[in-house]
Amino acid sequence: MTSLLAAFSRDLARLVAEVMPAVVAVSGRRDGDLYVGSGFLIDRDGHVVTNAHVVEGLKTPISAFVHGGQNHPAALLGVDVLTDLALLRLERPPRASLRLRRSPAALGEICLALGNPCGRYPESVSLGIISGVARTVWQEIGRPIYGSLQTDCATNLGNSGGPLVDAKGQVLGVSVRKDFEAEGVGFAIPADTVADVVAQLKAVGEVRRASLGIRVRRFTPAGGRPSRRGVEVVGVTEKQHDLRVGDLILGVDETPVGDVADLVRLLTGSRVGHLMKLDILRGGKRRVVAVRPQELKAALPGVRS
Repeated sequence: MTSLLAAFSRDLARLVAEVMPAVVAVSGRRDGDLYVGSGFLIDRDGHVVTNAHVVEGLKTPISAFVHGGQNHPAALLGVDVLTDLALLRLERPPRASLRLRRSPAALGEICLALGNPCGRYPESVSLGIISGVARTVWQEIGRPIYGSLQTDCATNLGNSGGPLVDAKGQVLGVSVRKDFEAEGVGFAIPADTVADVVAQLKAVGEVRRASLGIRVRRFTPAGGRPSRRGVEVVGVTEKQHDLRVGDLILGVDETPVGDVADLVRLLTGSRVGHLMKLDILRGGKRRVVAVRPQELKAALPGVRS
């Protein structure tokens, strides 16, 4: 009689065999040095998702090694520094591709991380779980990546840009970095963010965003813990409205804002130049402030919205 463990092992091997042909090892040279990372095919047109920091400054053509060891030249279509995502396109695409999952990852569900750890071990796979959701991953420049996934899958330098997939082989996120002060703490950019950014990079090669010209943080009551009761304005960088330091933003055009991630998600490029109504709390009183967002031009250090 086949044991449950043997059946699990067989199913796991079958899953990896189905997913791995869509995983690529990305490499290129910068200032004479070789830089490596991972990526995966998002469709059968040859579009490859990876991290922006993997391809930053690489001389063209960028190389993508696909399943079986074939080397395909890849063109860079666009990057989005704020989410650390980039989109490539292979000149001779294979037929394999992965699908982004529409439903959010669940805490505790099984997942696999695939990629090219250390740049020396292509087509590697590790098993783990989603050990945290809605994490904030800080970057060296620009604002953090909100809503990120935490996993205990073994990841290392070189895994960046590779897929984190669920038990059906659908992409939960894109591996982006690990916490080097801990064991078994890695992070991935969530699939919904990837879907939005990839669609814009495919269409125009860049991601447009609106800016309110303010700095914000999650609201924390005096002496209390951070809450999901809006975001607090902690700085005004561009005086284009009546927002003030200390204002608590509760909603945008009647859509509730619980934390910084909610506000960032609402500030899409389509809002640039169009009137928005912010529901705020100031001095204990609710009021509505009308703003007309400008385009976010650059990624600056710190949290910007």
